[in-house]
Amino acid sequence: MYDDWEGEDIDRYFPGGLHPVALGDFLDADGRFKVVHKLGNGGFATVWLCRDTRENKWRALKILEAELSREDCAEMKFLQLLTEAGALEEAAANHIVLPLEHFYITGPNGRHLAFVLPLMSEPVSGVWSVESIDQDVPLMKDICYQAAEGLAFLHSRGICHGDFRATNVMLRVEGVDDLSEEDMLKVLRQPILYELGELDHPSMPKYLVYMTCFSVKSPHVVPEIGIADFGESFHVSNAPKSCGIPPGFRAPELVFRHGPGFGVDIWALACLISEVRHQIPPNCVSSDVEELVMEWEELIGPLPEPFRSTYIERGYACRGDDDGGPRMPPAEIPLTESLTRTRDHAARLAAGRLEQYGFEDFLEARYRGPVTIWESSKNGGAGGMVDYRIPDDEAIQLVDLFRWVLKYSAEERPTVKEIMQHPWFEGRTRKQGPTETAPDTLKTETVMVDGELANRRWGLNNLRAFASVIFGFFQQHLRW
Repeated sequence: MYDDWEGEDIDRYFPGGLHPVALGDFLDADGRFKVVHKLGNGGFATVWLCRDTRENKWRALKILEAELSREDCAEMKFLQLLTEAGALEEAAANHIVLPLEHFYITGPNGRHLAFVLPLMSEPVSGVWSVESIDQDVPLMKDICYQAAEGLAFLHSRGICHGDFRATNVMLRVEGVDDLSEEDMLKVLRQPILYELGELDHPSMPKYLVYMTCFSVKSPHVVPEIGIADFGESFHVSNAPKSCGIPPGFRAPELVFRHGPGFGVDIWALACLISEVRHQIPPNCVSSDVEELVMEWEELIGPLPEPFRSTYIERGYACRGDDDGGPRMPPAEIPLTESLTRTRDHAARLAAGRLEQYGFEDFLEARYRGPVTIWESSKNGGAGGMVDYRIPDDEAIQLVDLFRWVLKYSAEERPTVKEIMQHPWFEGRTRKQGPTETAPDTLKTETVMVDGELANRRWGLNNLRAFASVIFGFFQQHLRW
């Protein structure tokens, strides 16, 4: 009953898990950050709209679950790397959302790392609207170009984002600091609560809060993106075996655990461009490996080595297993032929696309053919299905772009800077960066939920000076 209310899992509230928060709480020993609404939640963190009563500004406060609130968590390592390189201001100028401050909260579920962040809108995929699509195409291209700029910066520093999706790219919010709490709730909406009375326990909140966000259509939202959520980021010199981007957005090397690198972000950038412009990624978003590979083989051709052997060794379904075709031992299927579809089955699928979309080719059908897309309501209504077709001259460019980027081999994919030169971007060049620059102070402090201040540590300038001393320690203990 409570397991997935607006995407929030109540089972994440346990010792070591999420921190229970109530509206009206002050998440600082000085009574500084007053909780007014919820902006987001996930498996490992919650995000809250807070009024900074000292600075008289509106902020977002991201609170990690206790088990991840370590000095060596990915967000801290990412910040440490930029600090050591003296690249905080450059990062801010390249659309990277940096924490303005961070501190610790000790509560019933443990010690939680909290990041103070600037306010952002809903994800950029919310720009798409059939009612204004023709006028919004330049904005969509601007958004995708800025996303590529940010990714190019990260890669220039040896950093892979690891979860580069439209859900982690938002537009910046400006001009709201003078709004009262009452006026802010008029811009958003009054909180909707879900009581959990019978589950009363110190580890759990008294109620769940239905999250809200700034619509990309809000007058307070400006056309400057911010790239957030570096919980899966890593340095390519010491990459993990995999990362947590959802399966439908994973490059082949991630699906088969052949080691991630810049290529996983390149693949994800193509998915982001497709999602912003067309509401759907190039391939299916299934978590089923067999479904992914079936669609990849239609999208970019037969699965090659070394992925092919891995697929066979894991015992996944091959052609003839479930499509009514003749069964051939997988190892005997020629490398030039599909591992998952017989020739007859592939021909039937192509004929179906020709009849429905006017094109046999998978990419041509997806981007040049008509589609029916779910569009969320912009005014709180139910939303519904809408028919849409990309103008053919632009669709041809998108097909060319995705055919160029979506390669099985990461080495064959273009770099981000090369992608930025593609004709679909219409010769866009770098514009003035975000208005919010790097934070002047990056404070870390530990606070108790009962209001007792336990420890206040350092500012950003001191952190820079201190970095040369402590970075040796981080090199010994962190992936960076």
